[in-house]
Amino acid sequence: MIADKLLSRLDKVKSGKNNSWIACCPAHDDKNPSLTITEIEDRVLIKCWSGCDTYEICESVGLDISDLFPERTASSKPIKAEKRYNPAHVLEAILSEIFVIDLYGDLLKSPEDNMVAILSGTNRVKLAFERIKAAKVCVNKIRIEA
Repeated sequence: MIADKLLSRLDKVKSGKNNSWIACCPAHDDKNPSLTITEIEDRVLIKCWSGCDTYEICESVGLDISDLFPERTASSKPIKAEKRYNPAHVLEAILSEIFVIDLYGDLLKSPEDNMVAILSGTNRVKLAFERIKAAKVCVNKIRIEA
């Protein structure tokens, strides 16, 4: 059974009907089981009712998303799992970095008073720009579902 690999790594697992279970979600501090696990034919479907992502759930128990599906034969094409990014998290990260750049800009308005902060902040501003560039890559990977 494919689900066994996942079920053995979860807490408070309770069996349900038709190859289904409920357990505590390992991706967040779950006190009451909020993760449903269902084995249908040759795959395992999981859903956290608190909103955790399938990738996060698998990662938190040391599994890959491919572990929820059967082994593929040599003749079948492998499916590459894409990392999904939460748009709200990406936007939050971008806004934090813009805040850093904005603070640095304020320091530049009176450089004679802030020379030490300006010199020490240069590397942090470079890091902020790099993080914004990385966020742009993430945004390009986000799937918009209508």
